[in-house]
Amino acid sequence: AEAISQADISFPDTIVRASHHRFLQGIMRYLHDCLARARLLAMKTTTRDERLRIQRQHKAIYTAIAQHEPDAAQEAMRIHMKQHEKDLKNALLSLNLSKPQT
Repeated sequence: AEAISQADISFPDTIVRASHHRFLQGIMRYLHDCLARARLLAMKTTTRDERLRIQRQHKAIYTAIAQHEPDAAQEAMRIHMKQHEKDLKNALLSLNLSKPQT
């Protein structure tokens, strides 16, 4: 889960660095630790099939960028981010927050 989580976080970091967009780079640096912890939590509760889905989503994003199709890249990233949201919600729901954590 840790290796996959790290790769999942590195993917958008690489895209943002390649864009040379200083504002986005600053936001990603600021949010990196928080995003990494959230992604690790979500990865610990995802199945192998769900992890493969993430790889397919990354490939769709990459392909759209490589083919210079910004609208397709934006849509692929939107789908990917919605899935991240769902994965994190599921991970949070799987925690037993009613009991104090030790």
